[in-house]
Amino acid sequence: MNADVDAGLSASFRLLSDSASSVAPRVDLLFTSMLALTGLVALGVLVAIVFFSVRYRQGARVSRGIVQRKLGIEIAWTVLPLLLFIGIFLWAAQVFMRLYEPPRDALPVYVVAKQWMWKLQHAAVGARSTSCTCRWGSRCGW
Repeated sequence: MNADVDAGLSASFRLLSDSASSVAPRVDLLFTSMLALTGLVALGVLVAIVFFSVRYRQGARVSRGIVQRKLGIEIAWTVLPLLLFIGIFLWAAQVFMRLYEPPRDALPVYVVAKQWMWKLQHAAVGARSTSCTCRWGSRCGW
């Protein structure tokens, strides 16, 4: 391939689509961080499985007797993930709260909704709309 085509392909490649709202970059960062954390934990489990499978395979000369209890390690592998998950929860809760916070320059619109009728009214402008889009995309004329 020629260098211009390769540069064009890499410039057009995007893992996530363009942001459609002001909150989308925060959600994308949270999603990417959780994906990376999950991948890192899965990789750690894989490495541990391979390591212990090779080390303690049948015929290996290793001590298989009673081992001492190491309370510090047990507390560490319990408390550290707990703190990590609490941190992710608080981060996600903060992003969630911002999702439902209207922008400062938002115009208030009052809506009355019934099964097949919507009434939208803007107080400052006085505009009203009683048109509706039905379930299958056709316009309902009231």
